[in-house]
Amino acid sequence: MQHASAPPPSFDFRNAGTAGAHRSEARQMRARPIVPLEDYRSERVSRPPPTGSTGAGRIALAPAESFRASDEMLRDEAQTKLAHSPALQVVCEMMGKLRVMTFDWWTPEFTRQRWSAHARMRWFRDRPDLRQEITASLTGLPATTARHKSPEFQADLMAAVMEAGDVSAPRFEEVFDPRDLVVHGPVAEFWTSFRERMPWHDDGASHQAFIAWFLRALLAERTCAEEGTRRAILTPLDVRAAIDARVWQTYLPVDVRAAVDEARIRQERSRPRDPYLARHELAIAVPEHIAAHVPLTELTGVFTAAEQAMASEFSAIRTVGRVRSE
Repeated sequence: MQHASAPPPSFDFRNAGTAGAHRSEARQMRARPIVPLEDYRSERVSRPPPTGSTGAGRIALAPAESFRASDEMLRDEAQTKLAHSPALQVVCEMMGKLRVMTFDWWTPEFTRQRWSAHARMRWFRDRPDLRQEITASLTGLPATTARHKSPEFQADLMAAVMEAGDVSAPRFEEVFDPRDLVVHGPVAEFWTSFRERMPWHDDGASHQAFIAWFLRALLAERTCAEEGTRRAILTPLDVRAAIDARVWQTYLPVDVRAAVDEARIRQERSRPRDPYLARHELAIAVPEHIAAHVPLTELTGVFTAAEQAMASEFSAIRTVGRVRSE
């Protein structure tokens, strides 16, 4: 049996607020774990609920109150929004993973150009704490001065230091935490940009390892960002159904398919009343086997299914964004 290549490196969400010599002390202090909604409620039972709700557990941050609220309240509201949303968590993990990979189709230069400083400061218009921290870190502007500048001024200053060559593209990207990007930025656009730029016809080892990781992320009921739980984006049946049966039989190694059949026979003999399900099949034909042997072009249906599963959350997030910008 062909062995899958080593898994790609992972973005360290737990240390995202402290990693790197350029991280500010303010960013170190604000780093906090993503916790399940149940834990969040139990730890903060005395706190009144955040203002505004979009339904399905998602929180809308009211712009009229955001500047009056404490930085701690703003951080808690953003954390709650992320904890409520499996789609946000998956895209957050995707953005973190892409950041640590060395793909030539997803580089700091690309992301900086695609989502400029001006765009990002507009996303963070209601987060003066983030804008202060990022501006001071990138430009050296004193923190108090940075706090009271407009998003446009802050973005102009960042653009100036980048044009002068004082700040590199990787340095620019590292001050933007993926969690902040997906909570406040155009999360559906991040997802579609990945799908459009991913070279699906390139079955190189690094791409296979990345897609294997992604399949596990879509199936996971625990977020890799922290010790939290979530509803899986896809079930094993969703994944299995999204791959053509002929493709499955053609490309998966015979010993993997034989192991699946043997497990099915063993279970039927020992527990004849228990059905043999897709989750049992994928416990043997694991994502690493699938990505290593099935052409990546044949796996695009899995990501289409994931997009459809996340569509309602993406739509709600876009609706919140429109309401807040009015």
